[in-house]
Amino acid sequence: MDYAKINAGIASISRIGLNPYAIGMRLVQHVEDLAEKGRISYDFQRLENSEARENFNNKTDKGRDSIFGLRKNFSDFMLLNTYIDQDFMNEHNLFVVGKRVNQEKGVYEYYIKSRKAEDYKQMMLDSLYHPPLIKVDIDKTLDDNLYLVHSFEGKQIYKPYIPDTLVGLEYLWGGQVQLETTEIIKGDSEDSESSGFSYNKVLYTIKDKKIDKTNL
Repeated sequence: MDYAKINAGIASISRIGLNPYAIGMRLVQHVEDLAEKGRISYDFQRLENSEARENFNNKTDKGRDSIFGLRKNFSDFMLLNTYIDQDFMNEHNLFVVGKRVNQEKGVYEYYIKSRKAEDYKQMMLDSLYHPPLIKVDIDKTLDDNLYLVHSFEGKQIYKPYIPDTLVGLEYLWGGQVQLETTEIIKGDSEDSESSGFSYNKVLYTIKDKKIDKTNL
């Protein structure tokens, strides 16, 4: 009974929240079914008729091979970006939930914002976590200055960690360290649906344990 409860909690799709384990399991099963029926092909992708797509089955029996192929060749990003499509959305009745203020009742309310595969895919991609990608700019790096560039992917570096990290890098490098990154500035609107965001490119410089930040 305890196992059944835990498994049900992990494998069930949340209507409001996001359960990545449940979506991931169903997405792998979706790929397996596509491969079993020969739907990972140009012939299937070019079909526009919904009935023809639903009945397409070349019985290639490649499902198990496709799963091992995912494990070997795909990252989480590649899996989501490649295989979340409208067929997958419709099969599992998935949608993106929005949040807005109900002024009359004085409460927040949730609503179905979109049923489009592209919107759901973007929501899933935004939920992925991986360490920030930071590279050394060889052209701007000298013996007394290490110049780092953060590849901005829509998420800013966690700012409270920047000072201590740069102090450590300065100690290891033995000289000045600079970090070029992008910070997100939230709009002033209280309405979560209409709040705008702007992106500000900045340069952190640390020398003798003193940090300075300038706008680029």
